[in-house]
Amino acid sequence: MILFAHHVAVELFGREFAPRTPLEHACAFGMTGLILGLAVYGGWTLAARARAYVRSHWVDELIKR
Repeated sequence: MILFAHHVAVELFGREFAPRTPLEHACAFGMTGLILGLAVYGGWTLAARARAYVRSHWVDELIKR
């Protein structure tokens, strides 16, 4: 039922917000998509950098031996 979760009123800056018009729905879905997209991009970048860091240090350890 997460599809209908946007019909739950949310409090933003002390005021209740629940999308009623198509424009409000588009804005709510757009902002949710943007937030989720940035979270996925951040996680992907963090994982890639961690992988590169581990690989570079692993190679350094092999060279020292």
